[in-house]
Amino acid sequence: MLLFRLFRPALTLGCLLCGLSLAAQTTGEEWFVAGNEKLDANDFVGAIDAYNRAIELIPDADGGYTNRGLAKWQAGDLSGARADLAQALRLNPENGYALGVRGKIKLQEGDYAGAVTDLTAALAEESENIDFLSSRAVAQWSLGEAEKALADFTQVIEIDPDHAQAYFARSLVHQNRGDLSAALADLSHVLRLQPDNGDAYLRRAIINYGRGDFAGVIPDALKAAELEHNPGTALAFAGYASFASGETAQAVDLLGRSADRRDGTGAAFPLFVRHLALLRLGTPDERLAAAWPAWKEEPWSQALARFLLGGLDEDQLEAQVAAGKDDDDRLGRECELHFYAGMMRLLTGDKATARLRFRAALATKKTSFIEYPLADAELKRLRVP
Repeated sequence: MLLFRLFRPALTLGCLLCGLSLAAQTTGEEWFVAGNEKLDANDFVGAIDAYNRAIELIPDADGGYTNRGLAKWQAGDLSGARADLAQALRLNPENGYALGVRGKIKLQEGDYAGAVTDLTAALAEESENIDFLSSRAVAQWSLGEAEKALADFTQVIEIDPDHAQAYFARSLVHQNRGDLSAALADLSHVLRLQPDNGDAYLRRAIINYGRGDFAGVIPDALKAAELEHNPGTALAFAGYASFASGETAQAVDLLGRSADRRDGTGAAFPLFVRHLALLRLGTPDERLAAAWPAWKEEPWSQALARFLLGGLDEDQLEAQVAAGKDDDDRLGRECELHFYAGMMRLLTGDKATARLRFRAALATKKTSFIEYPLADAELKRLRVP
């Protein structure tokens, strides 16, 4: 998926009109300008028709084929777009716009190496084209070339210091590389430029959750929910952070609201942690018992629910870990197993075994699992005299 707006080239025919009659020049350019106006207005069919007329009058103008190719791409005619761009490049091999559009089409189709090749050639002609730089960054990242992607996004920001989308995209690359401080700094830039960007609030909340900065999670997650940006997930992270911070009643409320906004097994983990919060408060929980039988397509989620409700013991739950589809899936299940088993031990007063379970959860290094920061928080609480 492209992360940035589609460019709207305003190519002119210029010296390509030389040698044509004055009438052909004037009429051809008028149709070309009309095509650009329709392209800017997202009237792709109208733009194609206008470019057809311009090309009939000026068949050797590469700009007409370039812009018609762009219009065809936007209209969903990829084959026609490729043919027009190829013709534009036959007429002018250094047509940077045609190379750039073709590169963006390759990016959309998943030909990342081909996209990088075309976009690099385009940038040799259009060195400060933000759209081409951004698209090449996405292609580089998709190829696993994080450093090159960072360089391109950084160049975009140097050209346009207020390019919120470049800051957001660069934050994702920083996060993927493990540089969370840099990711948070970029997200702060996004929110300075776009104070109502719910995606940035939620992303910052999730990063801070992974860092154990639970106080920073709650306001950002609640703001994302207020902005109706993935509210089920946002409320869940606010609830997890509340549970980790010892705000148990608040966790019950937020996780219940999260489950209300999520379908099927999407509600499972908010309900699991809500159940633990209710146990900690000594309050009965009927909701988990009513929900889990419907999760037939997720036997592991059903097993965790049955364990929390007393229908499976620890040995029986551990046997379910082996049914994971691969080593990574089994390791994730181990993280979850150790956290929930540790919590049940803790709630019955067995602090020693709870510590062992929480340490085992951390040993899995499944830092992207919601249980990892929760296990760390409980372990730290147990160390307090």
